[in-house]
Amino acid sequence: ITPVLQDPSAFKLIIDAFVARYKDKNITAVGGIESRGFIFASPVALALGVPFVALRKPGKLAWGSVGVDFRIGSGVYSKGRLEVREGALKNGDNVLIIDDMIGTGATLVGACELVRKVGANVVECAATVELEGLGGRELTEQSSPCFVLLPNPGVTCDGSG
Repeated sequence: ITPVLQDPSAFKLIIDAFVARYKDKNITAVGGIESRGFIFASPVALALGVPFVALRKPGKLAWGSVGVDFRIGSGVYSKGRLEVREGALKNGDNVLIIDDMIGTGATLVGACELVRKVGANVVECAATVELEGLGGRELTEQSSPCFVLLPNPGVTCDGSG
């Protein structure tokens, strides 16, 4: 992801591709997953003319928040939590959720659960790339339609490629 951010032309191409895909989908808010999801979700929200909503790790919001706990896998990092500021999403909002990449898919599934918990609809989850071999897209698609801009960039979960 970092090389793309260091190349303004490549970064713009990614943002433009997301905007082209979602400009006619009746999106009313774009949720970005902390932290690199913010980088892609914010300019997409701006281009679509809708609010950007931060989906944050626990304890980072200054005002009241609503949160969900979700399971990531087994072991030390087996639990995750995302929170959103109370009132940031309205009942019936049509939300696009963006993250930088899909790994296991658990965080995107947790984000979908959070958006629905506050009464909003998930239109689609989107990411720039997918780490191969983790089943993330398949897991995400059980919760929401899922779009990956670069579905097979040759990046694997062991960092090779």
